[in-house]
Amino acid sequence: MRLRLILSLALFAGSSCARLSRPELQPASPVTAIGSEEVLPSPPVEMGEVLEPMVPTPVPPRRPAEAGPNWSARAPASAPRTRSQSGRLAAVAAPGDGVVACDVVNDDVPEAECRDYERQKARLAPGLMSFDPPTTMLVGMSYELTLSVGLAANAEAVRAVVRQEGRRLEERAIPVGKYMTASLSGGAFQIESTGQEGPARTLGADRSDVWQWRVTPLAKGKQRLLLTVSVEAMGPGGARSRFALVTRPIEIAVEVSPADAQKAKADDREKRLKQGTSMLNLLRDWLMALAAVIAAAGGVWLGIRRFGREKPAGETKGASASAPSPSSARGA
Repeated sequence: MRLRLILSLALFAGSSCARLSRPELQPASPVTAIGSEEVLPSPPVEMGEVLEPMVPTPVPPRRPAEAGPNWSARAPASAPRTRSQSGRLAAVAAPGDGVVACDVVNDDVPEAECRDYERQKARLAPGLMSFDPPTTMLVGMSYELTLSVGLAANAEAVRAVVRQEGRRLEERAIPVGKYMTASLSGGAFQIESTGQEGPARTLGADRSDVWQWRVTPLAKGKQRLLLTVSVEAMGPGGARSRFALVTRPIEIAVEVSPADAQKAKADDREKRLKQGTSMLNLLRDWLMALAAVIAAAGGVWLGIRRFGREKPAGETKGASASAPSPSSARGA
């Protein structure tokens, strides 16, 4: 009886332990079918859980059959990832930043910089430049020359800045933009820029500005001035790239004033007189040298003749002793 009771208690304890250790079966999660594949839903994320960044493992590409001996397997660059509002990571495509051939500036620049140049060129507007060089100039006299640039729609206002009585207007249609540069050059002129601003300008919304120079001719004759105007784009760091270039050669007849002409004639006469005086002095010195040579030659010639006429004294006395006297010759 006791043995049966002990066995019953042992069986009851064993069944209880087995029931406690056996896990309860959970209801199966629903399966979502996408195409021909089955995708299990992700487990729910509890509030406060922080997801670690997902770093993809690079997979090297397979070696192609036609690859050479210098081929090396490189893992493809992965796109940057960002965390979405739901807490998951999403890939973001990196913008193109390679160097491209930019036609608007005719140069190889980064793609973003080229797009900025294209936007700047799209803002260029039809414009006009007006310049007022005189037809003739006088040597040594200074002249103020003015260049006006503005929109073609404001042509009369552009001309009014430079219009002066007795001067011609050199005009040309050009594109105008925010950044422009103008310069004036000429080898036969002394040219100074007037004003505080330099040749490179930043134009306002009205796209108008004025350049001025003080020009002094240095030599008479037909001379040439060269006017250069460029429309530019502003690049990174303040570097400028040219959109368009306009050059305008200008012929100018440079003369001398009447007073300067008289002075030049007087200087020329004085110069010639000095040259004549110096020639006379040279001729005088030459004649004096020639006279000295003639005198020296005459002295030598007289000396030679005198030496030929004179005889030694001993020869004269001996000749007179050996010769018979007339009286002795008669006695014989």
